Amino acid sequence: MKTIYKYCLEVTDKQIINVKKNSQFLTVGMSPEKELAIWFLVDSDEIDVEITIYIVGDGNPMFPSTLAEAYYLGTVKQDCFMWHIFTQLSGLISTKPR
Repeated sequence: MKTIYKYCLEVTDKQIINVKKNSQFLTVGMSPEKELAIWFLVDSDEIDVEITIYIVGDGNPMFPSTLAEAYYLGTVKQDCFMWHIFTQLSGLISTKPR
């Protein structure tokens, strides 16, 4: 069944989250609970897969591997901070509508 899932993110350079295979990325932003979050359109019957998320703050260096293979998802303002969110596309998720 198609459902929209929210995944809360930690403000850290690199993290791995489990999402449903073939999920479609929708947006990043602040949740109503004031947490950094990412939303996907998922098929709840699919298996979980791991994806890597990178968060880079203004003025912070990006790791060379992040820069080379990263796909930009969006920027989120949290108080006085700006977080730029990237992922490595592995064919496990989609960034375009189907």
